[in-house]
Amino acid sequence: MSVKELLDTFDPSIRFSIHLPSKSRLKQASIKLERDLDVQSTSVSIPDQLIKETASLVSEGQTSRIPQRTLRLFCVAGLASFCDISEAKGAVQNLLGEVEKRAKRSLLRALLNGYLQIADLDYVWTGAIRRFLKRHSDELPERWRQRCEDYGLLDESPCRSLVYSFKAVDVNFDRQLHEAGVTGSLYTNGIGACVLSAICDELSQGEWLTEAKAEELLARFLFYLAPQDKLLFLGSKNQVKIVRALLTPCLDGGVSQQLTRRIQHFLLTAYSDPRVNPGKWGQVPTELVELLKRWLTKQAMGLLIEVLNKTADDHHWDSRHDFWNYYLDNDLVDEAWVAFGPNAYQQATDLIRFDSDFVAGTFAQLVKGAGQIQANHSVLLMRIDSVVIAEWTHNGMVRLWDRVGTGSPPFYRSVYKSEVLRGSAGNPPQDEHRHDQHGSWKNKVAAFIQARTGIKHGAVKTSTHPGSKKPSASTNRTSAAQYHAVPSTTSGRTGNRGAISGGPTTGTCKSCGKTKPASEFYLSRKRPGQLTVFCKQCSAKK
Repeated sequence: MSVKELLDTFDPSIRFSIHLPSKSRLKQASIKLERDLDVQSTSVSIPDQLIKETASLVSEGQTSRIPQRTLRLFCVAGLASFCDISEAKGAVQNLLGEVEKRAKRSLLRALLNGYLQIADLDYVWTGAIRRFLKRHSDELPERWRQRCEDYGLLDESPCRSLVYSFKAVDVNFDRQLHEAGVTGSLYTNGIGACVLSAICDELSQGEWLTEAKAEELLARFLFYLAPQDKLLFLGSKNQVKIVRALLTPCLDGGVSQQLTRRIQHFLLTAYSDPRVNPGKWGQVPTELVELLKRWLTKQAMGLLIEVLNKTADDHHWDSRHDFWNYYLDNDLVDEAWVAFGPNAYQQATDLIRFDSDFVAGTFAQLVKGAGQIQANHSVLLMRIDSVVIAEWTHNGMVRLWDRVGTGSPPFYRSVYKSEVLRGSAGNPPQDEHRHDQHGSWKNKVAAFIQARTGIKHGAVKTSTHPGSKKPSASTNRTSAAQYHAVPSTTSGRTGNRGAISGGPTTGTCKSCGKTKPASEFYLSRKRPGQLTVFCKQCSAKK
């Protein structure tokens, strides 16, 4: 076809027709552009030398010598330098006076941008900047003026409306953060850190994990903290806030096992196991660390059972499981750790890949050493007050050490040689028993524990163990409530083992509404001297 023929058939109305995007598409594009601009504006950086020179001029009251562009950049990226100035309050007043004198909206916008990056700093001068911006909020660009008004970015207690949005499960919280401008570097720093603090304070003071919408709120909180399964809020201060928010509501019990497992998995993934790496939990309140450790103590038995289901016949463990579960269920086991033989270790390693209830690094490997082991052998290492127990699976024995003055096996190693857990490495146990089919081993083991700790197994009849001291009447406890009444002298746990001396004699359960004796409740760790809000029966159903 010739050029002339092509031109004769050319229809410009088709070739150059323009399809205008819909209003909704335009709005979405404008929001995306605004987000991108917000991210870019919060990541401005200027040379350190320029910041120092500008800060020096501001401190000396020579702000009029600072060029407009330099002053604007300093407002965005240099406010943190006031932390290093001895007379920061006066220097900030010089800066604010110059910004007000020049009366430029671009300077106010820059100052707001810079303030939002340091809004979480608790200094007198940060409050002066905040109050200055609030007085001049009408002069800010319309978008930011509206944000400050709608989300309280310049309030003394900022971002309260975002806390309300967070707790309203029918509201798109992520969208609210974008609307408030809490994006980019501001998501985790400055005003973003204020948002985290406000949310964590709200959660740590309430009973949100026992509410009907607890599952949705927990999912929202964990996604907010780690949107790509990677924790964004780093540092020990943030760790304390987050742990308080997640664990404080659990101190009284009543939180479902499904939620506690999810919280446990998140905390172990984010901060590692406090038993293995206690230094990483050094700033967290002791009562919260102890709560997580109690969860992990019970988890050790759960992990062992899961592995045994794949590596051994049920009859090897059933009676032993019931026996030890009494101590676990009554919160009498202070520490627990599992060591798996080669095949069992592989089963445990495979299990954590598919089961979110378990986390890597929460169990050990059992190796041959100087003694023989079967590939699917495992050992449950426990401590009940001063007594350390190594309970071997299959046809193995149970061995007991009185920890005081003895070489009992250490806890929380990643690898154990078999002789260490058998007591054949120069650390012989004070007692050991085979698991006879008649169950007489239970009486002997329970007697050994009772003689040295005063803790009696409520489902086993015991007699005085040979060579042991007969427990006195004051330590011969016979009910679950009384088990909880005696604090462990070794673990440091107090106030959760029984009735309160001189305290309430009855309580009313928040779940079933029944008034019951104090023995039907646990002691509150959150409110010392008080009972938990849920009775033991209702707590077990959660």
